[in-house]
Amino acid sequence: MLKIDNESLAVWCLAPLFSWALFGMLVGIPVHIGLGISLSSVETFVAIQCGLQIAVSPWLFAARATAGNPRSQTVRRAKVVVVWLTLASAAAIVQVFDVDFADKGKAALALGTPIFVGLIGLLSIHWFQRRLNSNWRT
Repeated sequence: MLKIDNESLAVWCLAPLFSWALFGMLVGIPVHIGLGISLSSVETFVAIQCGLQIAVSPWLFAARATAGNPRSQTVRRAKVVVVWLTLASAAAIVQVFDVDFADKGKAALALGTPIFVGLIGLLSIHWFQRRLNSNWRT
């Protein structure tokens, strides 16, 4: 039996490969058949999203719960997830809407919207963390 260990960065990086491959088969193929989207577009979407998840995995791994830190670093993990979702949203918008970067206005809107929302998320987390820290001191 395969033992999956929370202490292995390799597992954290291999898991997205498996999960995105499974997602591609269970969701991507029906989307290809049902909506007529080209299989190469579906494969590109899955590959980009998988690559982004693998890119943030070491950052999430560093903030995981360990024996020495059982509470983990919740705020740090939240920041990582906001950055990850911002990048994933921007990549998805660019691909789904086939953004032409020659049209500067459309490209700025397509990329600026998820980045703006991500910045609001990061500022909210920062504000929440400061409020939490100031309440602990008083």
